[in-house]
Amino acid sequence: GPMKSTETSEKVFERTLSKYVNDKGGIAVKLLSQFVNGLPDRLYLIPGGHALFVEFKSTGKKPTKIQEHIIDRIRKVGFSVMVVDSPEAYKNAVLYIDMLLGVNIE
Repeated sequence: GPMKSTETSEKVFERTLSKYVNDKGGIAVKLLSQFVNGLPDRLYLIPGGHALFVEFKSTGKKPTKIQEHIIDRIRKVGFSVMVVDSPEAYKNAVLYIDMLLGVNIE
């Protein structure tokens, strides 16, 4: 969906992207880091058998050391992880999801 450059809180990014995935027929799973410290905020299950982990941060904030460690481990076992921390990163996540869905990107 459209994202105003003024809306840069992680909650806005997370809500908007989760709605986008749901609207595309995917599933937005909120990951509660009960057992693994530093898990990304969301696991998106994209139609076609794709999984995308996303860590949301407000603009200017960076993942913590433990989060970076877990993100690295998830990537090492072959899953995609994106950090959405700006309107531009949000747009990149949408483009990536569209690519997974096989949407024709102009």
